Amino acid sequence: MGAISSTFLTLLSAGDHIVIARSVYGGCYELLTTYGQNLGFEVSFVDATDISNYAKEIKSNTKVLYAETPCNPTMRVTDLYSLGQLSMKYGQQIKVVVDGTFATPYHTRALNIPGIDIIIHSATKYLGGHSDLTAGCVSSNDKSFLSKLTKTMKLFGCILSAYDGMLLMRGIKTLDVRMQRHNENAQYIAEYLSTHPFIDVVHYPGLTTHPDHVIAKRQMNNGFGGMISFEVKGGAEAGRAVVEHLKLINLAVSLGSIESLICHPASMTHGMVPSEVRINAGIKDGLIRFSIGIEDKEDIKKDLDQALEYAKPFIVSD
Repeated sequence: MGAISSTFLTLLSAGDHIVIARSVYGGCYELLTTYGQNLGFEVSFVDATDISNYAKEIKSNTKVLYAETPCNPTMRVTDLYSLGQLSMKYGQQIKVVVDGTFATPYHTRALNIPGIDIIIHSATKYLGGHSDLTAGCVSSNDKSFLSKLTKTMKLFGCILSAYDGMLLMRGIKTLDVRMQRHNENAQYIAEYLSTHPFIDVVHYPGLTTHPDHVIAKRQMNNGFGGMISFEVKGGAEAGRAVVEHLKLINLAVSLGSIESLICHPASMTHGMVPSEVRINAGIKDGLIRFSIGIEDKEDIKKDLDQALEYAKPFIVSD
């Protein structure tokens, strides 16, 4: 959040307008709808699965187009090539900011895509990779922006400690090998869940059934990442039974670590988002977000098997 808030404070002033994906990290939504409004930012939330929705909202005071890809936690993939092309029509008026936490630089090099100006990562997640630090990072080819950002970070105290910096450097050294295993496991588990009789739907860009699979193949490299989400038949009650009875997989709000982590977004990561807004963004009450770790994939599968079997009474009664 330090990386996101510092970027907004650097790019936006009172009266400026930002167009942002409706399906966005809950903390980002809360920041813009509370402090953002207090600071005089004008905010428009759009369905980012169709880039024309961004175009419809652009006005003379629009300064930022903001996207996540894949989105948290719906796993929809934003077409960055189309978003960049849209921005370039307006010259230097508009900056495109992308949260690439789920994809990581291993899977998506967003700054290599024409029209993408700024990339943000929660380094707490995959870059650190061990659930033992809190950090964020902002990257850009725009030296003027980075100079202004540095001043914002200094004045608002968004400075990483030396110890956390050391931990982050350690984590980045193994990013390549970790992401290979995350991706391998995620593809395997997504395919397994997609055929399970108790699962209603699986959201993972690596599945050919995913609505954005073609876009993901174009802009993601070396696979599709370690994040999936899915919905259990029986809704929220069945989903809760599953996540509360896992043994190897940890129930926690974080993601991107070597251990598998699972959560219920409606009550955890997006609990601050009004129900109507959340559901309209595709985050249903029964949706489960799953950050797949680097454990043996058969061990992960077995843990899911036993938890789904426990939830069977809730599923049958639906």
